[in-house]
Amino acid sequence: MKSIKIFTLQNNYIFRTKNETLGILAHFLLSDASLTFKEWALANKSDPSSCFRKACGGNMITLEEDHEYIFFTDSVSSYLTDLIMSREQFVQLLTDWEEKVINLNPKNVIIIERNNKFIIETNNYGPEAHHVNLMLEHNFYERIYESSFEMAIIGFFLSRDVRWDYVDYFKTWTTFNETYPAKNKRAYAVNDTIVTLERTKDYIYFTNENPDDDPEDDEITIITYLKIPTQQFLQLLNDWQEKVCNQKPKRVCIKHENDEFTIETSN
Repeated sequence: MKSIKIFTLQNNYIFRTKNETLGILAHFLLSDASLTFKEWALANKSDPSSCFRKACGGNMITLEEDHEYIFFTDSVSSYLTDLIMSREQFVQLLTDWEEKVINLNPKNVIIIERNNKFIIETNNYGPEAHHVNLMLEHNFYERIYESSFEMAIIGFFLSRDVRWDYVDYFKTWTTFNETYPAKNKRAYAVNDTIVTLERTKDYIYFTNENPDDDPEDDEITIITYLKIPTQQFLQLLNDWQEKVCNQKPKRVCIKHENDEFTIETSN
């Protein structure tokens, strides 16, 4: 599953992605997409009386139809891209774009490619709202996008470490016991970074040891990515159990606003 985020900057939509195919799609939707393309896709181009032909040019992308498939070509370089979709898929994409983006003008747009299908999701979160979004895929949750590395850690922890069956374990784990300090830590990888989940009496810390420090040095500098009060951590686990584990919604959004975590779900 791949995704690209489109967001507003000075009243214009911009996007950033390392995925070339989704970048081409974003260029098309932001620069070229209009209802005319839907008419073009639905038209019988073999009809001599039709004003539409097999190819249709745009500012950034040229489209060409062949055997009910739409091929995307870079208009500037005439380079045939890797982006191909069925005519039905193309029409649905334009319909969703019109209904969800053109008509509603949301702050953020997320295009998700899953099982060779494109899904458009939107939200109006401001830059002050830290969030991570998950989607149910093959009976576990995939992180689709997040606003920060801290939220990526939360998404990874809940979806891959807690999952469906370890909520009660982590509730018990939060009980601090100075007699067994080794049990206070758990380490795992998030985005190629080793993160340690550590507990004290009042807080849960998600931290990472500075890789540039000397491992023999007792004065290792700790970079604290996330610090959560224990009671808040327990509430997050309770909400995850109630709203996600028990109901298994298709989409989950975990938000961190005003020093509180909330979980929103939808199908």
